[in-house]
Amino acid sequence: MRSNSDFDEIQNILNRLFKKYKLHQPMEDNNLFLNWSYLVGHNIADYFHPKYIENGVLYVEKTQPIDIPDIRTFQDDLFLLIKQMGHKSSIAKVKII
Repeated sequence: MRSNSDFDEIQNILNRLFKKYKLHQPMEDNNLFLNWSYLVGHNIADYFHPKYIENGVLYVEKTQPIDIPDIRTFQDDLFLLIKQMGHKSSIAKVKII
């Protein structure tokens, strides 16, 4: 059975390969999609789902109708929430689509 350090080493190797060959989405970005509910909480995840990352912008789709008076502030707050949860990704901005 492999230890966690073996898997960490494999992830580090894969990250280096992603960076070396400039692949479009590093492992950290993939983890954002996999851990979305954990990062933003189930209440937000019930209404919003990450779609894709392009040029440092995380595009998030509204999956159910919800009234948000100030969408720009919500986008900024969502970005800060993801960063505060310690997620390391290439995103620099969140945009609701």
